[in-house]
Amino acid sequence: MTVTEERRSADGPAIRQTSVKENTFKPVKILAAVGVLALVVEAWVIGRWVTGPNFKQTPIGPSEVPMYMKVGLTGLTAIGLVAWFVCMWHFLIKPWKRERRITVDGMFAITFVLIYWMDPLGDLVMPQFTYNAWLWNRGSWLSEAGSLMPHAGRIPEPVFLTGPLYLWCVFGVVVGANVLMRKAKARWPQLGTFGMVAGTIGCFIVWDLFWELTFIRIGYWTYPTTPHWLTVFGGNWYRIHLTEPMAWGTCWAAFALLRYFKDDKGRTIAERGVDQVRTSSRNQSLLRFLAIYGTCNIFFLLFYIIPTNAVALHGDTWPKDTLKRSYFTNGLCGDGTDYACPSQGAPIPRPKSAHLNPAGQLVPGEIPASPQPPVTFTK
Repeated sequence: MTVTEERRSADGPAIRQTSVKENTFKPVKILAAVGVLALVVEAWVIGRWVTGPNFKQTPIGPSEVPMYMKVGLTGLTAIGLVAWFVCMWHFLIKPWKRERRITVDGMFAITFVLIYWMDPLGDLVMPQFTYNAWLWNRGSWLSEAGSLMPHAGRIPEPVFLTGPLYLWCVFGVVVGANVLMRKAKARWPQLGTFGMVAGTIGCFIVWDLFWELTFIRIGYWTYPTTPHWLTVFGGNWYRIHLTEPMAWGTCWAAFALLRYFKDDKGRTIAERGVDQVRTSSRNQSLLRFLAIYGTCNIFFLLFYIIPTNAVALHGDTWPKDTLKRSYFTNGLCGDGTDYACPSQGAPIPRPKSAHLNPAGQLVPGEIPASPQPPVTFTK
């Protein structure tokens, strides 16, 4: 806010004095607060999961996992673990030792290690995707995260594969994309901000479709709960709904755009205003990291978690090709359970609600020991 005051000397003209009052509102503080909230929720959810009853392996079931899946997933896990350590050294540890401070890429590296906690939240309402239970797992933290889906903790999270993947693959692709974005800007100088944003989102959507189909085909995961519209390979376990690359591709592009657009001090949009915060350089670095982490959590929630859960509500019947593979059904529904798998004809169950079994018969819910009499309208 600018304040102008006019003063008149005893024998001279009026003198206008202008003072500038510093703006106390800084977006970096809001985003950092979101980052703190995300860290607290993450610690609470993961802590409850590790110390609770859901921290146990999801059984593979009676189905035999094909050898090509075992070989492909084992190789991908090994590559991912090595690549994770390489990325941590290259983006975090080495620059930290050289510059005696955590660089912005170091903050991004930590962000993509921690943001993995949001991975299973696309299944909050119903299992729109499931991982292969053959991979090492201890279930997942979906129940602790607030899912009302029965046996949500049985959806396996392959922590030694998917966890590292967020750093070496998701962030690694962001770094590679930023190189291509700078080359595109040099090749087409007239490319404005809108063109860069639109082009980046479009390219990531196409890339994600290719990327997902590749990983799906080696048995990494499957998308059983998809609407019939826009579903590719609909009758097969390796099908995919085209809204998936639209949602994750947009989220992935948002990560890349966040890292790409920087000011003359190398600050991302999330960090703007941190230089005006009167505190130590160490606290400023912490504030910058929290702002980046908070922004990435917002992107993940808005562009992926909410859209994919909304699409899953319109999912059709699981294909038989998926239902016959116990390593994909995860004991959630179908053979060996008393729950029918999601479809348009089946109500969405809650842990204690009435539901349909795989034969379409009604299974009563848990009735309170002392049910309350029915309430009638006043007359």
